[in-house]
Parts: sequence; structure tokens; C-alpha cells
Amino acid sequence: MVYDPSIVTADLINDFMNRMYLSHALDVLDSALKESSKSPQLNGRLSKIYNPTLLIWGENDPIEPKEGHASEYLEIPNSHVKLIPQCGHTRFVEKPLEFTEIVLKFLIEQDALFSGDYKYKNWHQCRECGYRQLPIQYE
Repeated sequence: MVYDPSIVTADLINDFMNRMYLSHALDVLDSALKESSKSPQLNGRLSKIYNPTLLIWGENDPIEPKEGHASEYLEIPNSHVKLIPQCGHTRFVEKPLEFTEIVLKFLIEQDALFSGDYKYKNWHQCRECGYRQLPIQYE
């Protein structure tokens, strides 16, 4: 899952293992593994997303290689793909500073999302359901 195995420390493994003890964590993992082959195809559906979308890929991701997966996401009209070099699948763990910098830069560039002028600020925007403007619920 990682480009450079030397970043895998005992603390990192313990943190991952401790997450498996969270309520329903194993059920979620088991379901994801069993159901991934049954998930609906994204082709033809992603073009319905019109919000600015950031996709961050590890250039050396062995789980979901950019060539096989990221290209599908380019169907999103306003998508931005950023690659992190010398990085595998767990980009936020392997390269946390680069990952965070990419996210923050994207959010700053999308300042219309935070200004009072943005028509659908903090509203659900899905063509699938007819642009219903439902407030986003944050926990």
C-alpha cells in the first residue's frame, strides 16, 4: 500500500489495528471487500457531478493505479487530478504535508464556495435528483 516501506512504523501499524476495534469496523471492511466487485460502474454517472472535485492520487499506487482508475474520474466536468510523486495508496499517511497542501490550495482556489456570492453555498448539488437544494448536514 505504500511506496516506501520504511515509513511503516510500529505506531502506524498499532494505530491501524486499533481502528479495527472500533464499533463495526470489521463489518465495514468485510462488506467493502465483498461488495467491491458488485459496485455500480461509474462511467456515465460521474458527468452528473458539477461541483469542483479534487482527486489526489499516489503516483505509485499499487491498489488503484492512476492509469486504471483516475481516468474514469476525468468524466467529472470540473475535476482536478493531482499526483503525489513517490507515493502509494495511503497518500495522506505517506505524504501528509503534500496531501494537506494540495487540499488547502484547492479549497483556496475555489473561494467562490465560501463567498456569499456562490449561488448554492453549502447545498447539495446533484443532477441525479434534479438539483434539489438540501442543506448539507455536518456532524
